[in-house]
Parts: sequence; structure tokens; C-alpha cells
Amino acid sequence: MNELKVFEKNGQLLTDSRNIAKMIGKRHDHLIRDISGYLKVMNGTDPKVGVSNSNGLKIEPVDFFIESTYKDDTGRTLPCYLLTKKGCDMVANKLTGQKGVLFTAAYVTAFEQMREHIQTGKALPDDESRKLRARAMALNAANRSARMLIDAYDSAGIQPSYKVLALTDLYRNEGLKLPTPPLEVDELTYDFTEMAEALGILSEASGKPHAQAVGAIVSTLAIPEQMIVHSPYDRNGHAADYDRYKAPVLEMVRNWLAEHGNPRPIAAKGKNYRVKYAS
Repeated sequence: MNELKVFEKNGQLLTDSRNIAKMIGKRHDHLIRDISGYLKVMNGTDPKVGVSNSNGLKIEPVDFFIESTYKDDTGRTLPCYLLTKKGCDMVANKLTGQKGVLFTAAYVTAFEQMREHIQTGKALPDDESRKLRARAMALNAANRSARMLIDAYDSAGIQPSYKVLALTDLYRNEGLKLPTPPLEVDELTYDFTEMAEALGILSEASGKPHAQAVGAIVSTLAIPEQMIVHSPYDRNGHAADYDRYKAPVLEMVRNWLAEHGNPRPIAAKGKNYRVKYAS
């Protein structure tokens, strides 16, 4: 994460929206759009919100964001914003996860260093010191994320080998290489698509394995917890769709099909899944 540059102007400590955009990995025009939205709400000019200062709150937008401009490499004059520490607070509140932690640590440190420099005349840290401090903050944030990740995986019953892989990915982002043990596959597992392919359950329309139909059947079965290898990933709130199941679950689905006479369509979970069976 780049260093945040804070400067004094008209008695205020400020930073530039372009600098912040680089720090948080966001396009500057998108950050400008977000800040403009915040100002509409604070000024009571957003018709969707209808908030105004008539409620007695003393909200001064210039205490957060100050409109400004800059010239790009082609000589064009483009808009930007100067942000106070309050403005940085507002931007940080919209960030989540490790990115939010790192940005908060960076801007709080930068504003405090500049304030101390103005009050005491103490020299600002040199580039190497700043890099070391930024590195330490990044690693501390990664350690906090690692602890939260381990707690979450423990609660979800994720296998230890998947925890190691997730931690390896986390620290790789910080330039640290952890040893990665190979995943020990001591028995065959299947996801819904692989089950559909093994059982010959195909989409009537496309002829491809019908994973949704298999998932619907599995949802009606009493699957023992020890038969499920929980996915460490959550895609759009549907982590269960990416779990893997041990071989006995495949046989349970096979038995369900036999008991129901290989139905067409497969009716489960309140839906009808139009299928055909591979010969």
C-alpha cells in the first residue's frame, strides 16, 4: 500500500483524493463519484435521502471534503477533493476487511505524524522508516486477518489442509512465502457436477451434467456431517454449493434415483428439474 501524503493548507491538515485512490486500489473517478454522493447527502440535496441540516446537526461538508482541481499530463483541468481526517474517516468506513484496516492505520499515522511535525518541529520519518512502519502495519493486519480466518474456519468445520492453503494465500499477498503441504486425499470426493456426471444425470436442454438437480436431491437426504468436506470459499453467499461429498453420498443419490424410478423431471426443493439420463 502506497504512503499517504498529508500537507497543511490554510491551517488544515489535508490529503488528496488521488493519493487515497492509489492507496485503496480504486479508480480516482469512482472515488470522486462516491465523495460527490456523500456531499449530496450532507447537503440534503439527494432526493432519495432527503436529509438536511434542519435537524439541528451542525454538519459542515468542508470539514470533510474540499473541492479542488489538478492538471493531468495532457494539461486538462480535472476535479479532485482534498480530504481532512474526518473525510478519511468517512472513506474508511466504507471499506471492509484487510484493505479497510490498512488504510485506517495509514491515514491515522500520517495525520498524527504531520500534526507532531507542525507542533514540535520534529522531522518527519525518512522514506526507509516509513516503509518499515507501513510493512509492520501490513503484517499486523495480516496477522489479525489470519486469526479471524482460523476462528471462522474452525467454526465451519473446515479441514486443516484447507486452512493452511487459505493462510498461504493470505500471507502471499504480503510477500511472505509459507511452506504449502500437499493436500492429502485419502478418499474420493465429489461435487454436484461430478456426481451428475457419474450418475448420468444430464440437462434436457444442454446435455451437460445437471448439478442443480443433484444438489436438490442431496438437500432432501440426511447426510451425516462426516460425509461432507466443507468448502473454504463462499461464493455469493452459497458456500454449501461448493462443498464436496464422500463416496457414500454418491450412492445415496443413486439409491434415491432408483427408489423414484429415475424420474423426469426430478422434483425436489419445490422445483422441477428437466433432466435426461445418459444411456
